[in-house]
Amino acid sequence: MQSGQDTPSATLNRKRTASPALITTITSAAESIRGGLFDPSADSVMQVDGLLVLLGEALPFVNQQQRVLSTDRLVTLLRVAEDLETVNPKIFARCEDVLCAAVGNEHGGETPSPRALLRKSTSGLTTASSQFSFVGSSAMLGSHESKESAKTSEGSGVLVNGDVKRGWDWRKGLNQSAKGEDVVKILRFAVVQEIGRVWAVGGEDD
Repeated sequence: MQSGQDTPSATLNRKRTASPALITTITSAAESIRGGLFDPSADSVMQVDGLLVLLGEALPFVNQQQRVLSTDRLVTLLRVAEDLETVNPKIFARCEDVLCAAVGNEHGGETPSPRALLRKSTSGLTTASSQFSFVGSSAMLGSHESKESAKTSEGSGVLVNGDVKRGWDWRKGLNQSAKGEDVVKILRFAVVQEIGRVWAVGGEDD
């Protein structure tokens, strides 16, 4: 999302436009851990490994001066956060590996090789569950690694090539040592604050 000289109103409109796709993506990534139980047979488009990063992406959409997310979408974030907190620790650790790579990149750290992430993601898991690794085929790995020397610029949490400027970046508010539980706690607190304010003063859902 290129920032340019966006006014607060333009930024708000862009967040509201982007929010449905983000919540849909989060819902898909969490499909395999509904109720806190990992189901390797769940039919989801997005891999669960990127779920903490996606929840991080939701932080700038929550508890803002002007509402971005409807109450239903806020409740969805709470449900996903709860499922992630109660899931098998191995699944949470896989998500945290990807989170640490994204946050570390913002703070000047080296981004782990996709093959390294793949090996760590599938270590100790069953063959069935390994299909949810964050990086997929050898072709994808090779394509990514061939671009590792390309210039990588600031993003909203996703590494992109080229001179791209973003309107917001959730990673700027986190220390390089931030863990998965930190993201979940921040998100849950922000969502509860916003829902509480809506109940207290009222407000129309978008």
